[in-house]
Amino acid sequence: MKKRTIRVLIADDHNLVLDGICSLLKDIAYIKIVGRAEDGRELVKKYFELQPDVVLSDISMPILSGADAAQNILRKNKTAKILFVSQYVDDDYIYSILKVGGLGLLSKNCNTEDIVLGIESVIMGKHYFVNKSEEELNHLIQRFEQNKIKSKQPIHNELSKKQKEILKLIGQGLTSNQIAIKLKIDKRTVDTHRHRMMQTLEFKSSAQLFRHAVIFCE
Repeated sequence: MKKRTIRVLIADDHNLVLDGICSLLKDIAYIKIVGRAEDGRELVKKYFELQPDVVLSDISMPILSGADAAQNILRKNKTAKILFVSQYVDDDYIYSILKVGGLGLLSKNCNTEDIVLGIESVIMGKHYFVNKSEEELNHLIQRFEQNKIKSKQPIHNELSKKQKEILKLIGQGLTSNQIAIKLKIDKRTVDTHRHRMMQTLEFKSSAQLFRHAVIFCE
């Protein structure tokens, strides 16, 4: 039986990545790339213009991050199917994806089979996280939901307005360099704020800070 065509919109701020995705999918007859976007703002615009079945997007992009773009799309279309691509695929990034409403995460080093499996999974409303078994994924989702219902940490009151702003961007997956550019401040200032937040929140690693930012920051 002939499979129904799946229309996909792809987004990444690097043309080489976009070209690579197109090349990997060119021989998959039922998957059609209907558009490309190079930043989050363009992604939102093209999503509503093209009405794709699936979005395949980088997390960190200029102007508007892929995470923010996903939230903007999902606010207007709660059934949007969004699959992310990142060079990082650890549990912290999975939490980040779940928080914004994404259905899956692929590695930028993934092969055609991974991309096809991811697209086919999310089109059915299922989660797909590369290299995660169903049991591992269910455990992660359960743990995420448990953490999500916890009350916000009152210690956030001890963070400055700028630190809270930086914490939100950390939770969106932005690096110190990207945060510095976005907020128009020096990277060393961002790193100083990160260090002070870790002290205030009594965290021992950047991974703990990132996990906290993903789960607790709106």
